[in-house]
Formats: sequence, structure tokens, C-alpha cells
Amino acid sequence: MKSRWKNLALGTLMLGGIATLAACSDSDSNGAPEKARLQIALTDDPGDFAEVWIDVKEIRINASDADDQNWVPWQA
Repeated sequence: MKSRWKNLALGTLMLGGIATLAACSDSDSNGAPEKARLQIALTDDPGDFAEVWIDVKEIRINASDADDQNWVPWQA
């Protein structure tokens, strides 16, 4: 049981780290720092699992102010 939560936490931290690094930049054209928002949602059914594997299929980034438009796949 502890291993499941440990793996889930590790996966969440790794995904958050990747998204944070992808959102980093020095500043925009007028010198003000840019803002970034990170949203992660994970759900599972209750159960006694020996392991939990998180398979990230795609990371999409929205560089605009619109919440539901302009999402593009992130490429490293």
C-alpha cells in the first residue's frame, strides 16, 4: 500500500517537474516575468495494489490566456 502511494507521488513530482521546466523562461518582451499554471489530475479506484504505473501519453501546453483553446502537444 505504501509503495503505491510512493510511486504515485514520484510520478506526480516527475510530471510536475517536466511541466515546470517546460514553462520556464527569463522574461517576456517588456521585462516582466511570465506566469505559468500547472494542473495535474490523477484518479484511481480504491484497492489493494502492489504497484501503480503512470503512463503519460501526452503533455499539452496552452501558451495563451484562453482556458479551452490553443492547446498544442509539447515536444522537447
